[in-house]
Amino acid sequence: MKQENLKIKNYVVKDNDTIKDAMSSINDNRKGTVMVCDNNFHLIGVLSDGEIRRALTSGKNILSPIKEIININPVFIKNEFNYQKTAKDIFRKKNNINMLPVIDGDNKLIDVIIRDCKS
Repeated sequence: MKQENLKIKNYVVKDNDTIKDAMSSINDNRKGTVMVCDNNFHLIGVLSDGEIRRALTSGKNILSPIKEIININPVFIKNEFNYQKTAKDIFRKKNNINMLPVIDGDNKLIDVIIRDCKS
């Protein structure tokens, strides 16, 4: 999935969005996760429905900014030759990851690899 399609598919939210915005995108994409980027598509981190649940149960509300709860150390893939194979290896080893951000040398999100349900 290339960058121009990412926002349309609700896989990306902006770093200044609220928990409510992220919940809406996660609900729409049905993957349990969104990539968090700045206005120039630099990857800031990822946010999962689990992180949102933990934030809400610890006192945050749906209008709280996601900046406070994102995972800023996500597993990601560099845009290199055969990154699809790298993604398959990661999915095989880490059952809790359903989406992998692919970034270029400038940390810009250029693709998202989604776990194949058949794997």
